[in-house]
Amino acid sequence: MDGVFEKRTRSAEQDGGAYQAFADDGVLRGCTISSTADTVAIAKGVMMVCGRIINFDSAETVAVNNPIQNGFGQLKLVINLNEPASESNLNQLYFDWAFSNTESGFAALQKDDINLGGKIYEYELGIATIQNLKVTSFKRTAPIAAAPVHTGNVKAGDSRPGRIWILEH
Repeated sequence: MDGVFEKRTRSAEQDGGAYQAFADDGVLRGCTISSTADTVAIAKGVMMVCGRIINFDSAETVAVNNPIQNGFGQLKLVINLNEPASESNLNQLYFDWAFSNTESGFAALQKDDINLGGKIYEYELGIATIQNLKVTSFKRTAPIAAAPVHTGNVKAGDSRPGRIWILEH
């Protein structure tokens, strides 16, 4: 048995699993996104991704590398627990691009439950429109994080892990 007490440590999986139960993926604070012809910038702020708190202590600028001539780019934040953990470098968290001729033509995101032994979790930050190898606009798709509230057809005594249930009287 373990818990959050003085002189006790919890794993990232334990904390992530607890946070994941209380809020869906999304922006907790800040993290506005802007773009230029060659980059996308995420402003200072905080996100929750699969229960993991991601702090943007300062703006992060992501280059749009090797885009397609015309089409769309999907900017993803990737948690990859196959990468070695390090105290000095955050190797397990990085940005990645996917490109498509159509806005809906991207492969499904890999969403392993990294708090229950999974290794890779991809999170879409937004979609760039690309013309002549340059970003012409960027649409943030990362929502504001919200508690997953369920109210329909729930009876007292129902138990479903990882969700908040509000029972209406």
